[in-house]
Amino acid sequence: MKTNNKIKICHFVNRITGKDDGVFKHLIGQLVYLDKEKFEQFIVFQGGEVVEKYLQSIQIKYYVIEEVEKKFSIKFFLNFLKILIKEKVDIINAHLIKPYVISGLLNIFLRKKLIFSYHGLFIKNDYNSNLEQSIYKISHFLITLFNKVYVLTPSNKSKDILLTETKRFFKIFSYYQGKALFYFNNQSDKQIELELKNLKSEYLIIAFVGRLNREKNAQLCIDIFSRVSESNKNVYLVIFGSGEEEESLKAYVKSSNLERIKFYGYVNNANIYMKYFDILILTSKREGMPIVVWEAMNNSIPVLSTKVGGVEEILTENKCGILFKKKNILDGVVNLLLIIKDKDLRVSLGENGKKAIDTKYSLKNFTNFFENFYNQILNEK
Repeated sequence: MKTNNKIKICHFVNRITGKDDGVFKHLIGQLVYLDKEKFEQFIVFQGGEVVEKYLQSIQIKYYVIEEVEKKFSIKFFLNFLKILIKEKVDIINAHLIKPYVISGLLNIFLRKKLIFSYHGLFIKNDYNSNLEQSIYKISHFLITLFNKVYVLTPSNKSKDILLTETKRFFKIFSYYQGKALFYFNNQSDKQIELELKNLKSEYLIIAFVGRLNREKNAQLCIDIFSRVSESNKNVYLVIFGSGEEEESLKAYVKSSNLERIKFYGYVNNANIYMKYFDILILTSKREGMPIVVWEAMNNSIPVLSTKVGGVEEILTENKCGILFKKKNILDGVVNLLLIIKDKDLRVSLGENGKKAIDTKYSLKNFTNFFENFYNQILNEK
């Protein structure tokens, strides 16, 4: 361990936008809350106005290399290498598969401490073609042959899921974001707030918060709600999020003549509006540990979710939500009806979540974990 200087950490990540962006929110917790007298952190990423403004507001250094979005670029490798040498980093923390492969291959020669942060996806996923998966598998073999790769997973369940895909990593550590939530401001959109306030006076508000893409599977949420709303006229579904499926989902709702559903698009600091929600619903096909679950717990909101990633672990252990099978719409309908009709259950689930995040997943526990983790890996030969 270094005794006189700060520990310097390079976070390398791609595909972060700052909007509906769980990976970036997980990363922000470390950037904001770790002791700046002990750690000096900076980011290398593809660039983007929203993220750059956020990083400037919290005074975090960053480097933009646009070539990271290309399939392959020698220029990017060289630019990234120059940054690592210039900054004299102690630790390279790669987030997502492409940054991991680039960092890992370079680190065969650099010999820095290498961390891969797993956020729910590794090599096997719908986003990588068969050719890309083959290239990543070969790269992963080479990286782990010449590097001791440490892995961070956002829950124990996520660790178990990753181990079913690969056992080549040196050591895997699980952490919990919990109370380490960072909000850039607390300014709300007064129109949205007024609308939600009026809705809450008349309905139970069920909320979906997240990107509108195939992984988050918002159509399942809509289908479950539509069945429930047939016999329950006192419920309303609000959808906070944007993405490639937004327009098709709106068209689906319109063509199906579904009522009491409103799309708000991307909403900045969506957590501010959680005080108006009665139930949070997640219908993801795959997850690491979504920040929105911690935000719901922090606001005493019960969660109904598919059995995915770390969500299953947190809801079960802390009795702050109910799980249903992701391919079983009827299971989702039955459990949503249960939460809607049983007010005592809703209150109990919400209170359990709030208690857990305030104690078990406190900010102190978060910072202690990372300080101990970084010190431990630097001490290992």
